[in-house]
Amino acid sequence: MELVLEDLAQHGLWLIGPGSSHFDQWLAEILHLGQDRGRDWRDSSSRGIDYESERQGSAILVNGSGRDIAEIAFHWRFQRKDLIQSTRIGGLGMGMVPGLLLPFGLGETELAGLRDRFSIKAGSKRYVVAGRILGDNSDVAPAPTSGWIGSVTSEGRVDRHPMDWSVIRSTTLSLDGVFFVDGGFVGPDQAGLWAKTTGAARIHTEMARLAFEGRARGDSAEMIFARLSEATSAPVDPLSPPPPSSPHIRIGFEAPARPESIEAAHRVAMMRQYYGDEATLDRLASWHGTVLPHFRRL
Repeated sequence: MELVLEDLAQHGLWLIGPGSSHFDQWLAEILHLGQDRGRDWRDSSSRGIDYESERQGSAILVNGSGRDIAEIAFHWRFQRKDLIQSTRIGGLGMGMVPGLLLPFGLGETELAGLRDRFSIKAGSKRYVVAGRILGDNSDVAPAPTSGWIGSVTSEGRVDRHPMDWSVIRSTTLSLDGVFFVDGGFVGPDQAGLWAKTTGAARIHTEMARLAFEGRARGDSAEMIFARLSEATSAPVDPLSPPPPSSPHIRIGFEAPARPESIEAAHRVAMMRQYYGDEATLDRLASWHGTVLPHFRRL
């Protein structure tokens, strides 16, 4: 199978394929971190993954940028032997609220914990294959107290749609978008990571402002929720149906992500269901003044 890797070497972000003389050593280092330290990476029972069979379509991400990564998006393009083409999009963070770039409701201690566990620190490496990203920062920093950290995509578990490598003729893996913890962004951004994260920042900032100002004026909860619905262009009623799931991780689909305003409205609806109206407005109002990174393209 042909493997094409498209990285961002000009920014110090490299994808290293299985043909590299460094691949086996680095893969062993990644898979021996945390609670699985000491296991042979060739043991296909390790985490239930057959690394040997998927090796041909895998790569190792090396963060040589000198900056910690907060969010990252990969774009896989597959061509089968029968010439049918398919795609997958996956990554870390990808507009998650609360998250490293969108710390609404997080205190300093919680945010520091997220950075330790879910960033990709400068100099660290990750194993990347068919929608999964494995590894942690133990190669450059002390391991988190919770042990090994791995990740699937922000859209769901990719192993529900396993890859049959025997039918694949070629694979192109693109490092599509990267947000650093300071808000800087690089990448071609075919997956729309920039719009997803900055859009989520805008709508959550606006919702926090509306809740804060409404509370300060003594407006009724009904009036404030009406303004939130208007701002998100979607109902924030806890009885409203959830938005449809994004099919990013399904082979053969390339649908756009859900609008960030729709996701935000659904989040408020869920908060109302679990916390009640008054507590929800108090939480939203407390987000007012949240300090966000300076989002910018580098």
